[in-house]
Amino acid sequence: MMNTQTTLQRESAPTHNSIGVLVWIAQTLSARTAPIAAFAVFCVFQAATFAQENPPPRPPKVTEAPTAPKVMMYLVVVLLVAGVVFASTMKVKRGHQD
Repeated sequence: MMNTQTTLQRESAPTHNSIGVLVWIAQTLSARTAPIAAFAVFCVFQAATFAQENPPPRPPKVTEAPTAPKVMMYLVVVLLVAGVVFASTMKVKRGHQD
């Protein structure tokens, strides 16, 4: 009876602290996968601890309304119009196959 209870206690994963989880992983997994799983559990607990210590990010406070770069917009419009005018005034070189 005592052996069955000990086996059942060892097989159920502890949930109260990270050290208990790491010990349970080391006891139940093979020698090759235990360090990988222990590292994964450690990373999860560290991420949870980091998230508890740091407040969530807040959006920045904007003091001025954003303005569009008017000079750049006009420059782009002028370049586009110049490109259209240049393309439409190019001489067409058609051969005798028309």
